[in-house]
Amino acid sequence: MYRLLIVDDEAFIVDGLANFFTEYEGLELEIYTAYSADEALEWLRRTQIDIVLSDIRMPGMSGFELQQQIMQLWPLCKVIFLTGFNDFQYVQTALRQASVDYILKTEENETIVQAVKKAVLSLESQFEMERLLQEARSQRQTAMPLLQKEFLIDLLQGEVREPALAQHIYELQLPVDAGLPVLLLLGRIDDWDKRNQRADQSLLLYAVQNISNEYLSPASRLICVTYDRSRLAWLIQPSGDADWERTVRYVTGMMEKIQMACRSFLKLTVSLLVAQSPVPWQQCAEKFQTLQSLFYMDYGMRHELLLREGALGPKSQQQIANVTGRLTLNKLSLLETYLETGQKEQFHSLFSQLLKLVPAAGDESAGVRMQFYYMVIAIYFSRLNRLESLAEFATRFDSARLTRLEDYRSWDEAMESLLSIAGFLFDQKQDQLAEREQEIVNIIKMYIEKNMSGDLSLTRIGEVVGFNPSYLSRLYKQLTGEGLSEYIVEVRLAKAKELLQQQHPKVQDISEALGFDSATYFGRFFRKLTNMTPTEYRETFIRRE
Repeated sequence: MYRLLIVDDEAFIVDGLANFFTEYEGLELEIYTAYSADEALEWLRRTQIDIVLSDIRMPGMSGFELQQQIMQLWPLCKVIFLTGFNDFQYVQTALRQASVDYILKTEENETIVQAVKKAVLSLESQFEMERLLQEARSQRQTAMPLLQKEFLIDLLQGEVREPALAQHIYELQLPVDAGLPVLLLLGRIDDWDKRNQRADQSLLLYAVQNISNEYLSPASRLICVTYDRSRLAWLIQPSGDADWERTVRYVTGMMEKIQMACRSFLKLTVSLLVAQSPVPWQQCAEKFQTLQSLFYMDYGMRHELLLREGALGPKSQQQIANVTGRLTLNKLSLLETYLETGQKEQFHSLFSQLLKLVPAAGDESAGVRMQFYYMVIAIYFSRLNRLESLAEFATRFDSARLTRLEDYRSWDEAMESLLSIAGFLFDQKQDQLAEREQEIVNIIKMYIEKNMSGDLSLTRIGEVVGFNPSYLSRLYKQLTGEGLSEYIVEVRLAKAKELLQQQHPKVQDISEALGFDSATYFGRFFRKLTNMTPTEYRETFIRRE
């Protein structure tokens, strides 16, 4: 649907053309009207307009001056000049300013229709490529933080191949060099569970990143990613003329400063673990697995850990090697993403894949199983807190039992419980989405019913509910099965019948109450839908009574 703005200082021309195009079935247009250039500018500053049908000679501001304003606001908008002056100079000016057409007011409506159709065709061909490119640019920029995070998580999972690495780093505007190795630093917030009643946890994670950046950036270039609700990873390179020895020494020295700042300013205890030396990009995933496993092995219960990888003994190194090859724990962040976004099938597929990585037997089996179970439980409770569904959750699940893996009769029973909770969370998300969507529909319907004589344009209704008009139109049809314009017609017709069944309101008053520009237009509207004039309908109803 395209938006057509009709501008003229003669009201009968504006109203006549508005009524004509509203009833014209060959074009999908949303009609806006303005009785001066200033009023037209109000609409243009309020919403995007596709086509402007404007008089040239108007008091205050001419059509050409208006077009200059239009081009500044909406460069892709098409302007059709409608004038009573058959002067070649106007034609030349219109063509120089890239107007679509120049039409005399004395010409037939069909000529105007053809000019608007020509503008629509021009817009369609112009928008197709421009729209796709602009949407891609806009969406990419808006989604840049998410794209960066997805890339870094894929990198740490070993899913980024060397040939594409440099291109990804460049396109995602990451402040690192694809030609240099990287030093990995991992962080863990130790007392997250004790802080779950505090304000936004994502804000606290962001604050931890800011603190680390403040301490580390003077001597290094770095990027940071949160890979679950309490863990962070930094990829660090030397800056300026610094060499790797100085960089590693500097990062190791700053770890204590970061830890103290988090404790002092954020009231958080943080553990930090740095790799012994930098590794090539293609070895990041392996090194990440090695470092991450430390947080679940001998040192897993300690708080405010400050450790360099080289300090580990042979026994710990062997334990890490055993577990790293069995379980890709950082994929749990993707599991959480599927849960957050309601991707049920993808969630179950990944869950099954991860289960296959959990060892079935062996000395390390119990520890890895416990690790997997409690990490999934942590994801669940994080989601429950955001959904505010703990009360309903407590009626269906034993919360205390969930924190004790040993209470299950078997591993299979524990996994069945995890899947059952996932089903509950997916159902909750779907219910909440349905409630929000129904609330939007209710707000729209209430606004329409209370503003029958007012502004019922998609632009205005979009402002009421906070949606782009085009998206609002699509969303409403998806939710209700009918177009928003069709619903407005239904409500107006129902209200018209209700008022006509009474003897007292005049047809002119009913017309104004329902937002029609004139009783004549209201009459055409009513007759088209009922095959009767308003007066005939009233008389028929009264006779029946």
